[in-house]
Amino acid sequence: MLGHLQKFDDGIQKCQQWLNDAKQLFSRYSIQVPVKRIEDFLEQHR
Repeated sequence: MLGHLQKFDDGIQKCQQWLNDAKQLFSRYSIQVPVKRIEDFLEQHR
């Protein structure tokens, strides 16, 4: 039972790690793509 919990814990840590990486990637990406351009794009494709 204890080993099972340990695996579950590792899974959660990996998931959090992945979320952090994704957040960093996203913030870096969204800095490169100005919000104005995204808004213009949305307007055109309405």
